[in-house]
Amino acid sequence: MKTHSKTVYFLSILGLSAVLFLSFCWTAAFSFYAAAWAQSALFFGFAWICADKMKERPLTLTAIAVAIILGRLLPELPIRISDFENSRISIVVTLISIIAVIPGTVCYREKRNSVYTLSIIILVFLNTFVHWSWLEIYTRHHGFHIS
Repeated sequence: MKTHSKTVYFLSILGLSAVLFLSFCWTAAFSFYAAAWAQSALFFGFAWICADKMKERPLTLTAIAVAIILGRLLPELPIRISDFENSRISIVVTLISIIAVIPGTVCYREKRNSVYTLSIIILVFLNTFVHWSWLEIYTRHHGFHIS
């Protein structure tokens, strides 16, 4: 029975993560920067909330993080597989969102100001410098500009 319980919790988190992604993926239509900021903040917060809600449940923080990451990846996987060449430009948004899950779960476990500060610095760095660098490199090789 315990294994079934873990599976149900895991699939519930995975499903909620997919719904969260599908609810906010439209932000990429306006700006990849807006999409990265929105999704990284959402998935950071979602990871923290799931960790908090599951503290009395059988799932570990690692299992929670994996469920959230899979829920984020699975809905866009068909597009990435069928047209990887044209979807490469937005892969940085996916990576930033996935990375945001890790500080979210670590912040829940540690609950120290220094960890929150470091997590915010990491997310700001990813959403600014890394994202800008990726778009700069991508556009230089493909000859057009995306905002």
